[in-house]
Amino acid sequence: MNAVQQRDEAQRQARLATSRQLVATALNLKDGNLRLASLLAIEAYRMQESPDAIATLNRLSTDSPHLVSMLPSAKDISALAFSPDDKAVAVGDEGGAVAVWRVDGRALRARTSLPGRITAVGFSQGGKRLAAGDSKGNVGVRTTPSARKPVCTSGARSAAACSWAGTMSSTTGSGRKMLSWDFSVASWIEGLCRIADRNLTDAEWRRYVGTPPPSRPTCD
Repeated sequence: MNAVQQRDEAQRQARLATSRQLVATALNLKDGNLRLASLLAIEAYRMQESPDAIATLNRLSTDSPHLVSMLPSAKDISALAFSPDDKAVAVGDEGGAVAVWRVDGRALRARTSLPGRITAVGFSQGGKRLAAGDSKGNVGVRTTPSARKPVCTSGARSAAACSWAGTMSSTTGSGRKMLSWDFSVASWIEGLCRIADRNLTDAEWRRYVGTPPPSRPTCD
């Protein structure tokens, strides 16, 4: 290993050590000072994108999840599928109805139905068709806004779906509303910045990071 490689490795190890220290501090502070803990968790991730830093962002975000949207349904929801761009979601219900909503719930993009309870919905790989199946063995296919089938879905009275990219997830209880949360690192950081509602001060940076404060803010 030459001098340049040794220097780079030493710097990487230093960043990793600082990131781990910030992770530990963030977890210790989360119950008493969630704002500061959120900022430290963000900086830990930016210092080193390690599994520990990612897990801490996830943990703090899960403790304070950010609701993206809530969609109404006349019947209990039994199947879900996201579009490839995460901008639309197909929702099937116990009454046989299938609706394609914009993911923020502000616009209904398409609607169809089958005789029985909807047990599965999915988009074609090219995103031009939506297929739905019901409890009576019927299958319907219709042209729909660009989408593709999701990574995972589950049926019954409680349904869950994951987007292709893994950036969004939805879940329903036994009621008739769909709740949607963001589940990506970018959305976790955005949500934690909303919680913090400020940036690390120079004094906090020097205390917890131990280096001169950077010119960029923790949150935009």
